Amino acid sequence: MKVEWLCGRDRADQGHVTFQLCGTDPAAAPLHIETRQWTIYPPLSYKAAAGAAAKDLSVYDPAGKTAAALKTLGVEFTPMPQLKAPEGRR
Repeated sequence: MKVEWLCGRDRADQGHVTFQLCGTDPAAAPLHIETRQWTIYPPLSYKAAAGAAAKDLSVYDPAGKTAAALKTLGVEFTPMPQLKAPEGRR
C-alpha cells in the first residue's frame, strides 16, 4: 500500500490523499487507486503567551524544516547555529 499527501502552496491544511493498493510485483500497475480531497481541521495556528519574545525560544534546526514551519505559523524564535545553551541560560 502506498499513501501520498499532496497540498497546495497556499493552504497546507487542504489537499488530497491518494491510496494505492499494490500486488506482489512492484513493476505491475497498482490493483486499485483511490484519491480523495481532504481538509485538516482546525488549520494550523499558534498564539504566543503574553510577553513572549524571540529570545524566549531558541531553535537548533540544521535541516531548516522546523524553522520554516515556525515561520509559517508566525512564531518568533532565535535561530541557533550550533547546539549549545542559549546566551544567559544554563
